[in-house]
Amino acid sequence: MRDERETAIRIREEAVRQAQLEKEKAAKAEEEKAKAIVAQKQAQDKKAAEQAAAAEKAQKAEKDKKVAAAAAAEKAKSAAAAGIADASSNTGSNFVSETALVEYKRYMDLLAHLKTVAVPAVENDPAIRKFCAGIRREIMPSIGQLINKQHEIIRVVCVTIQPLVFYPLDYLDM
Repeated sequence: MRDERETAIRIREEAVRQAQLEKEKAAKAEEEKAKAIVAQKQAQDKKAAEQAAAAEKAQKAEKDKKVAAAAAAEKAKSAAAAGIADASSNTGSNFVSETALVEYKRYMDLLAHLKTVAVPAVENDPAIRKFCAGIRREIMPSIGQLINKQHEIIRVVCVTIQPLVFYPLDYLDM
């Protein structure tokens, strides 16, 4: 009987130990599963972050490419204009004299200055815009489309504008 009891106790202890081992194995398996899920989630997050960074880099590269293309086009346009002027002066052409080229450059600079400085100043100030529109309405009926002589245009402008009080146009100074 004693042997039976000891055997039963040993069997019970062995069963308890087996149950504990199984619990430990299940806990380890759960822990491994949780680690695998966390690692998988981290890998997905890292991949998503890399994709977002790559997309942002691609957008920035596209934007830089567009800006560079616009700058290159503008540079090519100005180089072409400069090339035409240089070509006409360097070829020894009889059609364009040096004084005509100097006068052309002077007036082109004046036009560029008017477009970049004077026109925006007039467009942004309502008082100046109203004043300029009034002068234009005074001058246009006198000139019309038939006058193409400089002295006649100057005469009409001087006669029309002389009685008007000038608005300070200091932004036209070059």
